Amino acid sequence: MVQDGLLDWKIKQETWYNYSPTGLLINLAEYDNGVKSGIYMEFDKGGALVAQEAYKNDKLDGEQKICFCSPWQNFKNPLFLYKWKL
Repeated sequence: MVQDGLLDWKIKQETWYNYSPTGLLINLAEYDNGVKSGIYMEFDKGGALVAQEAYKNDKLDGEQKICFCSPWQNFKNPLFLYKWKL
């Protein structure tokens, strides 16, 4: 895996991108002082969004969307499961 992002005194800051060895984007995450704080997105091998979450201080915070796509499903209208932190 190849990572790309800003290091400030060896601490992750801002948006970080993780790529496969072939160059495909696997996921991206926003960091503040080395912890996830903001949006996290995960992508499949075709580049389609399969998960989107919000984090605050490295903990899930707010809405979480997970795409359940099956071979027989219309990919233009994927099924998303939504979860919220109460």
